[in-house]
Amino acid sequence: MRYLSIDLETTGSDPLTCQIIEFAAVLEDTEKPEVPVEELPYLRLAVHYEILCGNVAALAMNARLLQEIADAEQKNNLPPDHCQAGEVLARFAEFLDAHQVNRKRALLAAGKNFASFDLPFIHNLPGYGELLKISNAVIDPALLYLDWHNDRKLPNMSTCKERAGLSDIVSHQALDDARDIVRLLRPFYKKFVNPGQQGEEQ
Repeated sequence: MRYLSIDLETTGSDPLTCQIIEFAAVLEDTEKPEVPVEELPYLRLAVHYEILCGNVAALAMNARLLQEIADAEQKNNLPPDHCQAGEVLARFAEFLDAHQVNRKRALLAAGKNFASFDLPFIHNLPGYGELLKISNAVIDPALLYLDWHNDRKLPNMSTCKERAGLSDIVSHQALDDARDIVRLLRPFYKKFVNPGQQGEEQ
């Protein structure tokens, strides 16, 4: 099975008033978990607007990214991994086509809080529904790292990474975080057990 680990950096939490400023997607094939995560096909885009709207906390957290975007604005041509907001899904569609991903059917995505946070932002991008659609059924690793006895809510990204034996540092850089989702999911690719069959064997 192939899926896309997708992560965004935004100027805030409201998809109606805030904007995507970084988009990243990593294409994973669960039949080839031996491929290093850093070598998986990926797309990373820094996204430009004439005017940015957002809240102070999100803008401060993305200061490095905003400086990168500001520096790129000074050049006559944007770097290859930069684009205008209206081009994001067209560039994503090109990436999917290059890797023979069928975008005529709803894409299978993975991400931490992707369905509730990232997907509504993507819905607002020009071309959504025409160029591609993403399934509302999303793979979220949080449930896989839930401590059913002690947790009072789903674990955050840092806790998931710690429980997976990874560094608990979350970079809040879209490509890094998309790759971390793949790292969190890989240990579970071969662990499916049919509960009915398991009960019959006992």
